[in-house]
Amino acid sequence: MSGPIGSGKSTTTFALGRELGLAPLIERHDRNPFLVRFYRHPKRWAVLSQLFFLIDAHLRERRARRLGGIVEGSVVDVHFAFNRTLRENGVLGDFGIVIVSAVYRVLRYRGVEPDLVILLQAPGDVLVDRIRKRGRVAERGITSGYLEQLSAGPASYWPHRLGDACVLVDTTVLD
Repeated sequence: MSGPIGSGKSTTTFALGRELGLAPLIERHDRNPFLVRFYRHPKRWAVLSQLFFLIDAHLRERRARRLGGIVEGSVVDVHFAFNRTLRENGVLGDFGIVIVSAVYRVLRYRGVEPDLVILLQAPGDVLVDRIRKRGRVAERGITSGYLEQLSAGPASYWPHRLGDACVLVDTTVLD
């Protein structure tokens, strides 16, 4: 399951898992000890926050490969959405990019291509509205522009890489 913050990844992963009898392997953003700090001081905490997300995604992918399941967010998503956006915005400097990219390459090399990617999409203003409604303190400063940047990476990678094994879903009117 792929898509930007607020696109409905967790909700869809749980619903699909329930319907198919598969374990939902959810991104554990609430366990990232660097995330709140990252939102307060992005340049200072970006590397550690991204390393946590890369490793967490790798562990979910590995568990799905061993036991089955539906994975929310992948190593590829972290790299092509967040790392790319943080680099473009000057949050991840050259040193940070080198470290995070090296870890990405190691984890990606050890991973496998998914059978199917469901790519959830919605306009930035819709995503911001959903994020505000759920009320997570750490997400208060997220902007529509940032969310649209996050959408660009996976939207350009997955359809090209997987072709028909990538299903695009516009969640604008879904709740």
